[in-house]
Amino acid sequence: MAQRQRFLQFWWGQTASLLGDTTCLALLPLIAGLHLSASPGQMGILGFAISLPFLLLALPAGVLVDRVSRRRVLILADLVRAAAMAGLMLAMFFDALSLPALYLTALTVASATLFFDVAAQSILPELVSADGYVGANSGLELSRSAGTAGGPALAASLLQAFGALAPLAVSMLFYLGAAGLYAGLPERSRPVAPHSGALREVAEGMAFVVRHPVLRALTLCALLWNVAWFVFNTVFVLHAGSSLGLSAGEIGIALSLQGVGMGMGALIARPLVGRLGIGISLLVGPVTSAAALPVLLLAGPGTALPMAGAALFLLGIGPSVWTVTQTSLRQAVTPSSLLGRVNATIRFATAGMRPLGAILGGALGSLIGIEATVAAAGLLFGLCILPVALSSAARLKIMPGAA
Repeated sequence: MAQRQRFLQFWWGQTASLLGDTTCLALLPLIAGLHLSASPGQMGILGFAISLPFLLLALPAGVLVDRVSRRRVLILADLVRAAAMAGLMLAMFFDALSLPALYLTALTVASATLFFDVAAQSILPELVSADGYVGANSGLELSRSAGTAGGPALAASLLQAFGALAPLAVSMLFYLGAAGLYAGLPERSRPVAPHSGALREVAEGMAFVVRHPVLRALTLCALLWNVAWFVFNTVFVLHAGSSLGLSAGEIGIALSLQGVGMGMGALIARPLVGRLGIGISLLVGPVTSAAALPVLLLAGPGTALPMAGAALFLLGIGPSVWTVTQTSLRQAVTPSSLLGRVNATIRFATAGMRPLGAILGGALGSLIGIEATVAAAGLLFGLCILPVALSSAARLKIMPGAA
């Protein structure tokens, strides 16, 4: 199977998986709130069930993905998610739907999604050559932005028009279709190191990230960015509503511009790398993130909505370029036998920063006020620039290993 054909088949599968996932994860809170009258505390438990696997299972997922066929992990993950949708449909059909069943579904889907994400990022070098990483990751990021925008809208519209069974069935079909596409990919052999025990293999992946100057810089930047984002995200709605006087609808418009920015970033990443080089392109995400919050803080009467929209657009376009460039560079500098553990290590570290950022945002908002907390998040975004700017990654012109 030709390289382009292999990638397109993987891309279509990835797009279907993402649509299934975003539809499902948008639907679960809607079912909890509208059908089961969940309390705020119960909604919190649902959110906890969705996020918990990324902390508990990320490192074991990396070991598994480096030991077995990554294609089979993708297939199994989508089949598990499809089965979870079928189980929830049966519970609804027999009038046995409950919050514990919803928690179990959320935990199952999120766990399968974690294994899927690690395998998907790790299999790409088996499908395309190094000089195609940026273009391939741009396409995958475009799918991600489309799924982020389209999945929740699809879930809500189907729920309103036909009830909860319809979006569950659609999500299940997306997963099954994706699994079928992955099954058609050729099985490619790769060097696999002898097993040395799960804990030792986890340590090998973590040590590789810490010792590698490029991966260390990328990880530090990602850690700081996640803290900054969750500090900002914790207080944004309060700032937009109380300080800027935006209505709920206007806040929704501003937030939608972040998705537009994500799509734009995915489209421009490849030509940007070709023009500026991989190193300078890596700085686009941190720099635009640092510029976004001053734009928001400069908003005044009459400019609140366009300035808030511009800030969120910047927080979409730059990080999207960052995702494409740093994922491609990570794939280029990591041996295939370690790639699953490296991806999982970085996913584990960044997931750990999210609750820290949310707690910090809430504490700062209470102590120094909402606007000062937005400014503090802007300073944290500014710090993201330093690990990359001071590393050898910023001086790279072409992708390592590219022709």
